[in-house]
Amino acid sequence: HGKFIHDEVLPLTAKLQREVRGRRLRDVLKKLQECILLLRPFQNEEWPPKKGGTPMSIDTITGGIKVTEDLDDNDTADPTVADTESLAGDIAEDDSRGVALHPMNDALVPVDDEQSIRPNNPVDDNPQTREPVHASIASLVETCVLLMNNPAKTNKSCELAMQLISLLIDRRYFSGLAGGQGDVSASGANGESDEESLLHRVLEGIAKVSESNSEAVYIPVVDTLKTIMTSPQCGVHEASMLLALRTTFHVYLVTKSTSCKSSAKFALLDMLRSVFTRMEAHEAVAKGQVTQKTITPAAAQTEQSSDGSVASASFASQYHTDSYVLFRALCKLSSKNLPADNENEPDRNRLFNTQTTTDPLALNSKILSLELILAAMDYCGEAFCEGERFIHLVQHYLCSSLLKNCMSEQTQIAFLSQKIFLVLVYKFKGHLK
Repeated sequence: HGKFIHDEVLPLTAKLQREVRGRRLRDVLKKLQECILLLRPFQNEEWPPKKGGTPMSIDTITGGIKVTEDLDDNDTADPTVADTESLAGDIAEDDSRGVALHPMNDALVPVDDEQSIRPNNPVDDNPQTREPVHASIASLVETCVLLMNNPAKTNKSCELAMQLISLLIDRRYFSGLAGGQGDVSASGANGESDEESLLHRVLEGIAKVSESNSEAVYIPVVDTLKTIMTSPQCGVHEASMLLALRTTFHVYLVTKSTSCKSSAKFALLDMLRSVFTRMEAHEAVAKGQVTQKTITPAAAQTEQSSDGSVASASFASQYHTDSYVLFRALCKLSSKNLPADNENEPDRNRLFNTQTTTDPLALNSKILSLELILAAMDYCGEAFCEGERFIHLVQHYLCSSLLKNCMSEQTQIAFLSQKIFLVLVYKFKGHLK
């Protein structure tokens, strides 16, 4: 622990401090100096704390130490610090690049329709999401968020801030909840406070950084979001989960780098796999614990409405809700019409046409959404294939999307739709009559 703080966290924080030095970022610079004062004694503490112990407060750690506000461009980092060179809000639209760069805004948003999608018995996240976070680490992450939201930020400073966040999550120093039933902050489903959770604010900050035109920040954005979404320390649900996925989706669409585009796609697949795997694992554990379940005729009637929908049914856990929300968003995104599809030209051969005026961003968005749906169909198991809500989702959202796309003039869209249809027939044949 001490070696990690001394050899990795403190030098990286000092490097970030040097990068942001300037009057336009004086608030961030002051916060970074405070973080360094908090980290020094922390490296000598026992961490993680023993059971029953409480993390030290900021006042206890600093012992009343005050950081001067008279900072100027000539201020230097403390010489004792090692001088080692060693991403339910929407993404703001950039008027200079147009709405086309944000094709997921209408789809990957938490929509509460007539169907209740809240879990009936919300299960707690992995207990690791509720592990204590030291005051110095929380302060450092807060400072990184402050930096990423600052208009005067530089690409290099944002890269260092996201590197710090990824490092702390990888080494299990930072944990938390963002979105869903367990999050009691303003970012949760039933927020009881006015302030959003720190983890959700981290996601918002990274989303803000992704709006940059610089390719330099795209890889750190993707890597940090992947780390957060796949870490057992971070419980990211519903609106917060969609924010992370939308940001990664955005990077995939706007980047011109082949390697960055590939990284974003693999990150999306890893996030998708993580969401569905957790649901299937919870389902397996729950079924192993239940010895007998009796449903009265009256109870069964409340789960099925007269038109065959499952409007009043609830999910077994937060993981089921996340999988439902994510899959529904992908189906809605894949159902969007391409601009060329709206043109009425009877003399144009629409099937297998190699010449098209279709917006490449819209086309890539539809193709990627179909690829993610196909991957989700591969990852899904018993919880998805036998859940009434998921069957309803497939019947009313996925089938509608496939009907629109199977005869598309874009061969790749038609091919992916037919592949999904084959998997659909194999796994849901009994429910498609």
